[in-house]
Amino acid sequence: MAAKERRRAPRGAALLLTSFRCLEKGEVTWSGFARTLNIGESGALLESPDRFRVDQLLILEFLMDNDQLLEIQGVVKRVEKSRNMYQVAVAFPKLTAKAKRLLAKQAAAI
Repeated sequence: MAAKERRRAPRGAALLLTSFRCLEKGEVTWSGFARTLNIGESGALLESPDRFRVDQLLILEFLMDNDQLLEIQGVVKRVEKSRNMYQVAVAFPKLTAKAKRLLAKQAAAI
């Protein structure tokens, strides 16, 4: 039996280069790169060799398929180890109208 979909918005498969900055008390504590596996208006699934923790605040920069750079604030909701990588589920609590349009376009293009 298939699991019930809990997402508010559909996600599309993606392979996007993503940079991240981790924030603690308003300060960047570390940064790096990840690969986006899927993305939508409410969140994304990242793959990274770096370990994140639930509720960690991130500033993400996605290099979209149309070569636009999209910066979004995200919150880590789930982290699972998969072989030598981590899969990191990130929610987007606040989005501008422009960000929503770009994310919807990206998710639909796949």
